[in-house]
Parts: sequence; C-alpha cells; structure tokens
Amino acid sequence: MSGYPPIEELLPHSGAMVLLDELTRWQRGEAECALRVRERGPFVRGGLVESVVTLEYMAQAVAACLGYEALLGGGAVRVGMVIACKRFEAQLDQLRSGDALRVEVRCIQGSDTLSHFDCRVWRGSEPVASAVLTLYHAPNLPAAS
Repeated sequence: MSGYPPIEELLPHSGAMVLLDELTRWQRGEAECALRVRERGPFVRGGLVESVVTLEYMAQAVAACLGYEALLGGGAVRVGMVIACKRFEAQLDQLRSGDALRVEVRCIQGSDTLSHFDCRVWRGSEPVASAVLTLYHAPNLPAAS
C-alpha cells in the first residue's frame, strides 16, 4: 500500500482503460507509478503487448502526477491530451502479460495549459522505453454524449 489515493481517483479514465495499478512515489512535477501487464488488458494480444503501448503508460503516469497535485491543491483531475512525442525509444519490441513495470515521469517545463515530461518505463532494472511527451491540459472533462 503506497499511501496515495487509488489510481482511479487520479486519472480521467475508467474501467479497462485504467492501465496503471498505483502511484508509488510523488513530489511536485515528478511521479512513479507501477503496473502489471494484465492478461486481459485492452492492448494485449496472445499474451503480448507491443512496446508502443508504453506511451499510454507514460501518459497515464503524467496524468497521475498532475491529478495528485490537483487533489492536494483542492482542485479536480483534468483531462490531458498528448499532442507531441519526441525521442521515443523502445528497448524491447513487446512485453508479456504478467510483466511488472515501473513508469517514471518528470516535468521538464510546464504551465496550466501545456507541459513537457521526460518519461521512462522500466522492467526491474531493465530499461523498456523512454520519450518526451508534450501534453495539452483541458480545463475540464469533455461532456458525455
């Protein structure tokens, strides 16, 4: 137990699209999250997930970082959209269901509407993927249709 709120309270996602398991470390502008690749996850096929899916793990870790910051400040979780990805590198082609991963994110630069995060995914001490994500932060969640 990490002592942080459940990950579902920090993300603007629900159900199967919540891919992270927990926020494990946080300080303003930085976070670490953990997940285990679920056998029945939305991107898993035949027990494997393509490494490009690590981009979604990174984006959700950024959302958890900013979501926890918002909660601490008395605000609400906001929706964010990845609008750019630079320097994506994957050291593995695929991950397996059951793999335990750690996702680290660190804000390089940011404002209320735009931020840049350095992101890294690890399997134990083995690097899996890295990227710099640029995110646009909307003022609130889109209306349901």
